Amino acid sequence: MSSASDILTFSLPEETGPAVIDATAHTVAIEVVAGTNVNSLTPTITISAAASISPASGAPQDFTSAVVYTVTAEDGSTQEWTVTVTVAPATEPLSSAKNIISFLLHEQTGDALINTTDHTVTIEVETGTDITNLSPAITVSDKATVSPGGEVTQDFSAAVVYIVTAEDGSTQEWTATVTVKEGTKTGIPEVFANLSVYPNPAVDKVHITGLVIGTELRLINMSGTVINLVSQSLHDTESISLAGLTGGVYVLQVSTEGKVKSYRIIKN
Repeated sequence: MSSASDILTFSLPEETGPAVIDATAHTVAIEVVAGTNVNSLTPTITISAAASISPASGAPQDFTSAVVYTVTAEDGSTQEWTVTVTVAPATEPLSSAKNIISFLLHEQTGDALINTTDHTVTIEVETGTDITNLSPAITVSDKATVSPGGEVTQDFSAAVVYIVTAEDGSTQEWTATVTVKEGTKTGIPEVFANLSVYPNPAVDKVHITGLVIGTELRLINMSGTVINLVSQSLHDTESISLAGLTGGVYVLQVSTEGKVKSYRIIKN
């Protein structure tokens, strides 16, 4: 006669996945979905051939604490099995955030004006800029996406509509308008005339030459966080460290005499 007294399967309608059955420790662990009332659960249990189990398969049980099942083999020998049910933690609701956090252009004269009430972005670029071929770097709310995507070239001779989609699937239209700074001069402002940023892409650091003394340098990640700062350059050449940063796109902002110039920096 058989002495087999194993639990082979243990399932619940509310389970999040298969039960973990430890045939050595004679335990069963199973998780149920968040919010499940474990006071009365009805398991389906299969056991060794010719064996029996008590309490029976299909009998409702209170699993607020561990339940001991006794499996009796064909030869009359018994084995206790301890079954534990845990409830999965409640999942956080999907985010509905769908804001544009930052909007950067190489040619900008200053920070973009982002209006979260009217859902508009207004940004000014230097005199003489060709606004029919601009590639903005855009950051949006955590877990949201934007279309057209950031860094996709756009014609800003008319306002461009961006659609930001939140994690929960809700959407918000944002209207981006680019204006050209008035003036008779064209080209790069004098304070940036000798500016050079290299190498780009870079591995360990980026060098900036041709600076005006007192220039502020900010390295910003795509979440809009300043991760490296030179508040006031003391020389016409400075270096920004990229050590320890993950590979990807960053923004280097060079600010002096009320003017701002931004560079996309690629970290390899």
